[in-house]
Amino acid sequence: KIENIAYAGLFALKAKIFASNDVIANCGYYAVALLVGGEYEFYHTTIANYWGGFSRKSRTTSSLVISNVLKISQSDGSDKLYLGDLKNAFFGNSIIYGKNPIEIEIAQNEEKEFNYMFDRCILQLPDTFNTSNKAHFKDVWKGKKFDPKFVDPYKNFNYELDTLSAAKDMGSAEYSKIVPLDLLKKDRTSDAGPDLGAYERIEKKK
Repeated sequence: KIENIAYAGLFALKAKIFASNDVIANCGYYAVALLVGGEYEFYHTTIANYWGGFSRKSRTTSSLVISNVLKISQSDGSDKLYLGDLKNAFFGNSIIYGKNPIEIEIAQNEEKEFNYMFDRCILQLPDTFNTSNKAHFKDVWKGKKFDPKFVDPYKNFNYELDTLSAAKDMGSAEYSKIVPLDLLKKDRTSDAGPDLGAYERIEKKK
């Protein structure tokens, strides 16, 4: 868990990261920033950014930024660009959500590689956001009717899934085999299908 960070929960430059069963939540700017390329794989990840819900100042950035370029302003007023190949940025069986209408920012420089993919993910994006490119979006859900319905994201910072969550049983069994137990050691293979994100909700049998 990486939670309640003033700037960015995960700030990566040309890095190589494999992550699973992780919760990155409530950050003042980005929850996850993947910059200047790199290689990244995220499975059963919950990115949930509700910073600014009460007394904190509002957040103006997205929860997740993916970029193969970084622009730094110099003292003389010019800008310096740092470029790198994005070999891969993959999100599987994951949730990227928050209080802002658009929680994903994608910035590409054509001079370098730029490969990313969301597969079996709930994304906080408006219905009008184009996710038709199958090279980048495969089985993704967006819009208000796919609210993951976290148990209590504002007061108690609980990002487990409510019984009415759209994330229930929506995951790929292929990805859940990589990490069959959730963050609380619940078995993702024990019900109708793996849930998206770091937590598996298993309903009590009547």
